[in-house]
Amino acid sequence: IGAGAVILWPSGARQLDQARINAPMYTESFHAWEHGWTRYYERLRIPTELRNSIDQSVLGAGDAAAAYARGSLVTVVGMLADVPWLVLVPVLAFLLLKDAAAIRRTFLMALPHRVQLRGHRLFEDLNATLAAYIRAQLIACVLVGTLCGVGFALLGNPYAILLGVLAAVLEFIPLIGPLVVAVVAVGIATLHAPVLGLWTALFLIMLRAVEDYVIYPRLLG
Repeated sequence: IGAGAVILWPSGARQLDQARINAPMYTESFHAWEHGWTRYYERLRIPTELRNSIDQSVLGAGDAAAAYARGSLVTVVGMLADVPWLVLVPVLAFLLLKDAAAIRRTFLMALPHRVQLRGHRLFEDLNATLAAYIRAQLIACVLVGTLCGVGFALLGNPYAILLGVLAAVLEFIPLIGPLVVAVVAVGIATLHAPVLGLWTALFLIMLRAVEDYVIYPRLLG
């Protein structure tokens, strides 16, 4: 992972700068698409009342989405106040790992003598299972991130590296992570070309099917 980060960092930084520069263009593209769609359904000779109803529904959905986005932003900002407490995570993890043998020995000595051997075996099984699960999750993240990056690059997505890294990180979050990656990747691809958005969606559907039903069960097993 470290070697890959060193190799891909220059390209990823360039893509990040490009995304920041192109952000206003994406907004204009969305407004142009919105106006084009409005002209299209005007040519369909839809009754005025129905068109007004559609417009009101679209505006209401946009206002609701904006309100939800603002509420989510406020929630995220509020959660940032708890970020300093995350400093305790590596500290406590270091202490627990450093004294793991002594802590386990203390727990075992507190058990009745007749179940100490069984308790020792239980600790060994828990340790092996948890370690195997973490290894499987890390391998799945690297694998999905690599496949997404390569697939997006082959499809012609201009932010293949950034989206691949995002897919690798969010793979840790079940269901929500892959869904967020799909929405972001398809949305960006559609803003560049509708056909690219379609191919991106098909690629992600195929990838999820192979990952969820073929690769991940074997990794976790």
